[in-house]
Amino acid sequence: AFDAVLLPNQREMKGGIGAWTSPLKMFEYMSAGVPMIASSLPVLQEILQDGTHARLCPPDDANAWARALRALRDDPQSAREMAARAHASFVARHTWTARARQVLAAIPTTPASAGRSVRTETGPAGR
Repeated sequence: AFDAVLLPNQREMKGGIGAWTSPLKMFEYMSAGVPMIASSLPVLQEILQDGTHARLCPPDDANAWARALRALRDDPQSAREMAARAHASFVARHTWTARARQVLAAIPTTPASAGRSVRTETGPAGR
C-alpha cells in the first residue's frame, strides 16, 4: 500500500560496517515492485541503477531526497515503470532460485562427469 519506499543507508554505520552490510531491505523493496529511493552507495549501486531501478540520492542530502520523492509523485507512470524494472531484475537475478541457477551454471561440466548422479547420505547408516 506504499506509494514509494526509502532506503536511506548511511556511509558510516555504528561499528564501521556500512560498506559491507547486506542490503536485504533493498531486495524486499524490489520484490514488492514499489518505487524506491535509495542512497547512492557502492553496496547498493552494485544492484540498483539510478533511474532504471530506483532514484539514487546522496545519503546526507535531504534536499535531493525531497526532490526525488516529488519526482516520483509528479510522474507516476515513470515511477511505476522504474518499480517494474526493479521487480523484473529481482525475479531474474536475486531470488533464491535465480541465485541457485547462477551457482549451478558456474560449475564446469566435463564429459567424464556427464550423466553421473550425486549420491547423498541422509543418516548414520546411509538411509
